[in-house]
Amino acid sequence: MSIRAIVLDANILIRAVLGSRLQSKIIENAKSVRFITPAVAYDDARKYLPALLEKRGIDGVAALKCSMPSKQWDNRWKPSSTIVSNERH
Repeated sequence: MSIRAIVLDANILIRAVLGSRLQSKIIENAKSVRFITPAVAYDDARKYLPALLEKRGIDGVAALKCSMPSKQWDNRWKPSSTIVSNERH
């Protein structure tokens, strides 16, 4: 059986944070699909999410401090996702 992979861009990350449907789909498929996200997508999501959360009446800066404490999702996401660095080797 081959492993399927899906690349998540910043828009998909934002949709996963703002809505439950996509978040549920990602969690449902985490064991059978490898989710790959470029580091720049995390940077873009961090850049635009605060303003989008503010429009929904949520303190965007505080929400990001709770949900994205570092440049990566916390350790529970690492088995089903890969972060691709912008650096060239």
